[in-house]
Amino acid sequence: MLLELNDIKIAIDGEEAVRSSTFSIPEGSVTALIGGSGSGKTLTAKAIAGILPERAVRSGSIRFCGEDVTERNIAGIRGKGIAYVFQDASASLNPVYRIEKQLRRIVKTADAGNMLKAFGLEGKGRLYPFELSGGMQMRAVLMMAASLSPKLLIADELTASLDSRNASSVMEMLLSSRRKDGSMLIITHDISIAGRYADYIVVMHAGETVEEGKAAEVLGNPLHPYTAALIRCSKFMKAPDGRFHTIDEEPAGKAIAGGCAYGGHCRRACGGSISWLDLSGHKVRCSNPLPFQGK
Repeated sequence: MLLELNDIKIAIDGEEAVRSSTFSIPEGSVTALIGGSGSGKTLTAKAIAGILPERAVRSGSIRFCGEDVTERNIAGIRGKGIAYVFQDASASLNPVYRIEKQLRRIVKTADAGNMLKAFGLEGKGRLYPFELSGGMQMRAVLMMAASLSPKLLIADELTASLDSRNASSVMEMLLSSRRKDGSMLIITHDISIAGRYADYIVVMHAGETVEEGKAAEVLGNPLHPYTAALIRCSKFMKAPDGRFHTIDEEPAGKAIAGGCAYGGHCRRACGGSISWLDLSGHKVRCSNPLPFQGK
């Protein structure tokens, strides 16, 4: 297993932001981390890369390539081990340097031209970041991250500000550029992106992971009521009264202590303690999950 998270908790200024994040990423796979805004996806990803804000306090364990990730060794892991691409591409590029110069600080001059061509930026190397469109800026950032050939590339909401055509183009380039045994963690609100490109899906709600499994199984047979609600909303399915489905989110800070944070919105009767159930690799954190249709 390339990456393993066990009961990650994160507090910022004393306020609990991530209650419990537990999941793993196999080598050579694409994993999508999905959930509503404020569910803890980005904080969890930043904890993996060791770039949490100074006022954040983390507990729990993170293992990468079989070794514990600590404050002492994370600097040596970032880059070739773990690379992180932020949602705001323009903020990741140096505005005073041309794209080509920024790329050549990472790769050899002879390889720069090939990288620009591979990411659809041929002839754009002499331009400054502000002269590129939003889609081109994202391609430039991805190009620089991919040039490091990291074992794990974390992509945080890459397609959030792009139209559907550019979003698909960026995702295709990202997947084609990764090393053969490289893995990716995609953070997204877009379930269609997760379903199209991910091998595995992890679902977060109110600061905790609630479901994990193969993408086809999670989307085709969701076990947690929150996952099922997300899928209904993403498909614009109508409720019996003719209205579109919505989820009345509850802030993580109002989650039921020691229990299910989705309890206030769930129609299923819960009983007993909340713990992880492993149903042939399809995992769910629920005392009364939806019916399992697998083997």
